[in-house]
Amino acid sequence: MFVTVITCAPPVGFTNAYIIDEQGIYMYQEEVLYACNTGYEMTGGDSASSCLPTGTWNNSGPTCTRELNNKHSITLVKVLTFLVPS
Repeated sequence: MFVTVITCAPPVGFTNAYIIDEQGIYMYQEEVLYACNTGYEMTGGDSASSCLPTGTWNNSGPTCTRELNNKHSITLVKVLTFLVPS
């Protein structure tokens, strides 16, 4: 009796992202989690992928795009105080 072991190579094809706790090989039904590189945010795709019985992944991973600079901007407001004589 033979047992077929189904494995998936680490996913590839996404940019500006990485696999959290990457392994060299994944077994059927194992999942990988993605995160975007510093300065990038996930704007589409998926944050996780699962190894299918075909030895492929169920999706193409995340889409990470550069964060907008104004997302982290701070608006300064000057407060004026007037004293009114009584």
